[in-house]
Amino acid sequence: MDFVTPRIVITEGPRTIVGRVDIEGGHAVPVADLTAVIESKVGDPYSDRRALTDRDALTELYLDRGYLSASVRVEPRFDADHTSVDLVFTVSEGPQAIVDHIIVVGNTRTSTSTILRELPLKPGDPLGLSERIESQRRLQALGLFRRVDISVLDHGGTRHDLLVTVEEAPAT
Repeated sequence: MDFVTPRIVITEGPRTIVGRVDIEGGHAVPVADLTAVIESKVGDPYSDRRALTDRDALTELYLDRGYLSASVRVEPRFDADHTSVDLVFTVSEGPQAIVDHIIVVGNTRTSTSTILRELPLKPGDPLGLSERIESQRRLQALGLFRRVDISVLDHGGTRHDLLVTVEEAPAT
């Protein structure tokens, strides 16, 4: 019986290093805040996955600051021999969403003030994604509700109302 021994041959291409990291189009968030969330640094080996992760981190930063329609594109610009790449992140911010009113419905035994106290979002604050998620988590953590839903009511424009709908758990 003859055995076949597989042999894998790998031919490496040129190693690509990040030459520059540029951010275009974003004006509302300070550049220092933007660069703080980007993991790709000048001189690091280039990775498609890391560039996409950086794009997602920038998008999340804008969503957390209330830019609900923000989008970020990343364009790698390679030099002729593919040994260097400049990463260009293009930001389209859109308008910043601000909390106008917070409306609470569905509570009968739990006071509205107790619910509002647990919300990190207040009228006049940017309508951040993380704060909405944290608001829902904190209300669930009270153990008073079977269901919690926080939705955004859009009137057109930059001011938005939050509708906090709760379904109270049975009294124990």
